[in-house]
Amino acid sequence: MAISIENFRQNFRGQGYRTNLFEVTGNIGLEGGDQQTSFLVRAAQLPASNLGTVEVPFRGRTIKLPGDRSFDDWTITVLMDNFDLRDKFERWSNSINSFASNRSLGFPQFANPDSTGYLRDWAVTALGRNGESLKSYNIVGCFPSVISSVDLSADATTTVGEFTVTLTYQYWTSNTTDGSSQVGPPEPVTDPDS
Repeated sequence: MAISIENFRQNFRGQGYRTNLFEVTGNIGLEGGDQQTSFLVRAAQLPASNLGTVEVPFRGRTIKLPGDRSFDDWTITVLMDNFDLRDKFERWSNSINSFASNRSLGFPQFANPDSTGYLRDWAVTALGRNGESLKSYNIVGCFPSVISSVDLSADATTTVGEFTVTLTYQYWTSNTTDGSSQVGPPEPVTDPDS
């Protein structure tokens, strides 16, 4: 098939996903959800996952086998209309490990086996042009590993303050790739000559 602009247009079936159409929601520690996250999270990512490899040497060659899955940290950028959201993230972090006493303040995670402790679930949803959900990711078992600094400068006259929060998490699922559809083993190949 010849590559032409018309072939490209026919194969580009949608109108193209707009990466500025998304929504982030989640519970901030013990304080629960805050509707401001839907509006003030300025940037995020659809989360990544990595399938490791195990290399097995065999007679001068290396066979590569699939290994364990790992998940990169997930970072959001938050606009500051005031200090409310930053305070909530700081309190969440402080309750996990106190800034002053180096102790956990508010999460009896081992007292109750059903307790989620300091871990909270977050979600990021890719939205269509009419606000409909195209794909959503549930980011399971998050805690804030980094709350960034906020740059202050007398020269910055036309900017709004913002900060990033790096959330470390256990794994993610999505509404279309949650692992519920299992692929079975391939059918055995039979030799027609036998």
